[in-house]
Amino acid sequence: MRRWLMIVGVALCLTLSGCGKDEPNAAKATASKKKRKKSRKRRQRAAKDANKKAAKKVDKKDAADKAADKSKPVQKKPSVAEAQKPIKAEEGVAGEAKVQAKEGGKAAEAPTEAETKGKAEVVTEGRPADKESEPAAPAVKPAQAAQAPAPTINPEDAEAARKAAAAAMAEVVAREKRPTPSVAKPTNSIEPALDVTGYLTTVDLERVLGKRRRFVRQDLAGVKPSRAYNAVYFAPKRGGDFGISVQVWRDTNLIDSRTRFNSLKNTYTDVVATNRVTEQGFRAFYGGVVSLVFVDPRKPLLAAVSCSTKICKADKLIELCRRVAERLR
Repeated sequence: MRRWLMIVGVALCLTLSGCGKDEPNAAKATASKKKRKKSRKRRQRAAKDANKKAAKKVDKKDAADKAADKSKPVQKKPSVAEAQKPIKAEEGVAGEAKVQAKEGGKAAEAPTEAETKGKAEVVTEGRPADKESEPAAPAVKPAQAAQAPAPTINPEDAEAARKAAAAAMAEVVAREKRPTPSVAKPTNSIEPALDVTGYLTTVDLERVLGKRRRFVRQDLAGVKPSRAYNAVYFAPKRGGDFGISVQVWRDTNLIDSRTRFNSLKNTYTDVVATNRVTEQGFRAFYGGVVSLVFVDPRKPLLAAVSCSTKICKADKLIELCRRVAERLR
């Protein structure tokens, strides 16, 4: 019995000593849990504060853009009545027209009786005779011609001859006073092309695609550059794959820009609508080249960024397009 009692006592002592050791460990575990909860709450609070600050910055930027748009002067188009107003002639041209009218009027005045008689005789002599109505006059001898009376002139024929002579004189005067026409020489002026140098650079390509890939800037074959269109192309130094191109169109108004966007959308293949860059855009794929076409919502600008699928992945192409869209604004 004594042995059993001793064994039981020793067991109880060991049990009690073990329980005393576990109590501090449990307290430490609860304290560490509380610390973890507090740190987690701190991180959540910091993330919320950062999101609020970012939202405030975006709101401020949008407010500034709206204020800038409102402050821009609006160009008024001329009305239809103003466009149809007649243009006043210059004083020199009006004076010359008056002088010509006066000279023409003087030329059209009635000549003297002597001139009328002489011109009437010339006209009647030069006018061909009517064979059916007037018979041929018989030959007159010189003696009979001296005794014969002077021929009478019909007043109607004299009046017609006077009007014809006046009209001929007026036409001669008008021809002399008429200015000689001048032919404008064609000018060889060349319109400057749209500037697209700063929309995408080699520095942007290194930051987005990495420094391992090297590109050389070249001209993009196809549409000729003009005041409303231009393009830039970056060809890879190694390999014969297609590189990266940026095409920009600048129209006169938003309606023309949206019309161009719809026509391009009908031209490309495998078109899928997307708003990852701007509010309106689409992605197209053809021959191992993926293109992202998007429009500026506030300006008549349209851009298309194309890249080979061996060079650009989806996220890299979107990043390049966002850089272009930000500079278009």
